[in-house]
Amino acid sequence: MHTWRISFGVTLSLMAILAFYAMARLDFLAPHGRFIVQEYWLPITLHTFLAAGTFIVALAAVLRRLGLHDVGRKVDLVERSLRRGEGDPDLTRRLAHQEQGEFVE
Repeated sequence: MHTWRISFGVTLSLMAILAFYAMARLDFLAPHGRFIVQEYWLPITLHTFLAAGTFIVALAAVLRRLGLHDVGRKVDLVERSLRRGEGDPDLTRRLAHQEQGEFVE
């Protein structure tokens, strides 16, 4: 999986959590909601996208720094080698049983 996909998913989840939290904490502004949206929609939208973009880039940088940017590729290489019969024989046997539909421990 690509780093930016992970970063985007985490950011989307956190932004949803933050939005619900903000709606709960700022409920006293509800009577003025229409005015706030009409007057300040552009700065709110701009700052939201800038904050989300900054978080995506920062999270991607942290994932790269920790060496997690190519985990999906590494797992794919290990799985392909197991399917060829290389590596751990127990894992190869279990993978073969799983492909046949047998889920035996």
